[in-house]
Amino acid sequence: NRELAKDTESGVRALIEEFQPAIVITGHIHEAVGQVSLGRTALFNPGAFAQGGYVRIIHDASGLRGCLERVR
Repeated sequence: NRELAKDTESGVRALIEEFQPAIVITGHIHEAVGQVSLGRTALFNPGAFAQGGYVRIIHDASGLRGCLERVR
């Protein structure tokens, strides 16, 4: 999602690029729902929880990963 990557604040983006965490979850910009990669980091914005958006984080033998989900 280009909007999600574009809308990531420059200070936050610099920290992500420097430290490369496995997952970053943000929800500040409700319209930019999606997932993008910044280097080795998976960046998720589930949007507003009021609309059912959340991120499920899975930790298993293959590592840490996330996926966008919706409350039904």
